Amino acid sequence: MKNLKRILSATTAFLLVFSVTACKNKKKDNSAGDVSSVIEESSEAENTLENKTLYWLSDFDLNPQENELRSAPLALFEDTYGSEIVYIHTEEKDKYAKLISMIQAGEQVDMFPYDIKSLPQNSLNGLFQPLDKHYEVLEMENEMWGDMLPLVEQLKYKDGHYVIPYGMSNPNLLTYSKTVIQSLELEDPYELYTQGKWTWDKFLELMKAFVEKSPVKYGKYGITGDLGKGIIQSVGEPAVLNDNGSFSSNINSPMLEKAENFLAEIKSADLYTDTRSAYFPKKKNVLFFAGSDWSLAETNAKYPEEEYMIVPFPKPDEASEHSSGYDLNAIMLVANSQNGDAVAAYIKCERIARTTAEYQAIVKKNAIAENKTATGVLTGVIKENQYDALQTYLNPTVIKPVIDFGYGMGSVMYDTDTYNYDTRGVINNLNDALLNYSGNATDWQTLKEKLAPAIDTEISAYN
Repeated sequence: MKNLKRILSATTAFLLVFSVTACKNKKKDNSAGDVSSVIEESSEAENTLENKTLYWLSDFDLNPQENELRSAPLALFEDTYGSEIVYIHTEEKDKYAKLISMIQAGEQVDMFPYDIKSLPQNSLNGLFQPLDKHYEVLEMENEMWGDMLPLVEQLKYKDGHYVIPYGMSNPNLLTYSKTVIQSLELEDPYELYTQGKWTWDKFLELMKAFVEKSPVKYGKYGITGDLGKGIIQSVGEPAVLNDNGSFSSNINSPMLEKAENFLAEIKSADLYTDTRSAYFPKKKNVLFFAGSDWSLAETNAKYPEEEYMIVPFPKPDEASEHSSGYDLNAIMLVANSQNGDAVAAYIKCERIARTTAEYQAIVKKNAIAENKTATGVLTGVIKENQYDALQTYLNPTVIKPVIDFGYGMGSVMYDTDTYNYDTRGVINNLNDALLNYSGNATDWQTLKEKLAPAIDTEISAYN
């Protein structure tokens, strides 16, 4: 606790410096500026790390590029601990092969970016080590970790905590036009959500009403985008259950069956279309675009005459809470590293930055700033009400995170490269086969009979 108070003291000080410089840099919304003067003011900087150089293997650099400011976590880490991070570049597709070759060659590498392949696949392969021995440095008992602790425990594997998320991103969301909702005199999804009434039944009702009332003359649908994943995860249950590294199939879950049948109902009612659009469709012939917040800024810029809003996926009518899948923001401690305390210290700095109100106010200011080309053309913008809503959805105490270890069990379970029904990953087909491959998967029972043996086989390999 004493260490954290010292760091927070430095955080408050450097934010005073940062508030002057932040508006000059729109490229990175977490830039901290030059904080050298802050550390001079804070004489109690931590200098307890034995090795002050960390080696970071990734396809992106944590250090600032030319004409960029340091991120707040990096500034805290460097100036509080007197440490540095050395970047080792690799292409994203080659990063695991590079990591393996460096470990086998005895080369130093300490940190590696978390992704869905990290656990259990590559932790089982011996590429990473748990962070439990470094909990004192992480200060896991501090309240800044409070809302993340249930998530940390969900990720427990073989009595170890390999993944300590310092944040989350990319929740399952629905984007819709409030302008259209009001013009058709439909109930507003966000208002339904805030009232606790945003359910599958209301979702279905709104899509049908849109198709009936919309002035678009042809090709009207209720929704496009990544519908299947959002509905499957909205039941709050994964396809693969984890009990401290002992895995089991959940494919016979009544709630998963309910979700699959709901998708089939949407498909049979001709309310879904697969447009593969990266943002809200130009024809505006759908009520909802399913995805996450990554498309929102571009959608706002393309249709300035419309007022858009984001809302979580609806919950099953009998559910007490909303659930969603997320991307986890985390860093893995590499198996051969002797610098676990230093890696833990950097992870702690990431968490401090995300839980410091003054810093988050600056992040928000940058996030809602307009992005324009050199000629003044608007390319993206997030509205303040959208940003505020998103922060609520990223709170794991508000929307239940769904952690499905099936995504991290290799390409047989989850594959991002193939679009063939017979060769796609099990999770891929679980998510959308009834929507996009209905000629092969005519109903849930047929699909389940195909997927169940493959799930059992893969799980047995990990158990």
